[in-house]
Amino acid sequence: MMKKNIFAAGITAFALSAAMAFGVFGAQSVSAAVQNPATITVKEAKKEALTDAGIKKSDAVFKKAALDYDDDTGITKFEVDFYANDKDYEYDIDASTAKILKSEVDMMDAEDYQEMQALQEAAAAAETSAQGITADQALEIALNDAGLTAGQVSYADTHLDYDDDYGMTDYDVEFHVGNKEYSYDINPATGAILNCDIDIDD
Repeated sequence: MMKKNIFAAGITAFALSAAMAFGVFGAQSVSAAVQNPATITVKEAKKEALTDAGIKKSDAVFKKAALDYDDDTGITKFEVDFYANDKDYEYDIDASTAKILKSEVDMMDAEDYQEMQALQEAAAAAETSAQGITADQALEIALNDAGLTAGQVSYADTHLDYDDDYGMTDYDVEFHVGNKEYSYDINPATGAILNCDIDIDD
């Protein structure tokens, strides 16, 4: 494994909340997911989950919408998690058929409310700040740092996440090239790279 850490000075926390777990591909799973690519988009997966839950997009706060590969079933799926109406929704959506594979609904607890607030504040800050960046711009920053282009990566995901290490909500950017898995943490207000991990499959 090769790891590079870059820390930005003077980071200000957007809000305190519990850390959000984000499942990433293992090297074997990455290869399998490339062989079983998604035929629907993450936008379509979100829409499917919202429709099933009976929730309007404007009422949902997404904490995760990421592609994943299930080693047990051999299915490439989207994991879609969001908050709405005091509830925590979690969905697994088949990335080829848009079929709902699993759904769970729980009442939000205190940590969920803190995380939702942190995500909302980070999104608002990114939209209103003169230096705020979008998810697409965060991905572009990460690709430029890695010396890569979007056409060279086999998988990419960017979403807001709360990071305990920095005490702030940041963009979690992940993409894969060959046997390398790149993971970046990027400040949504400034575009600064907070951390970069590169895992290499031997």
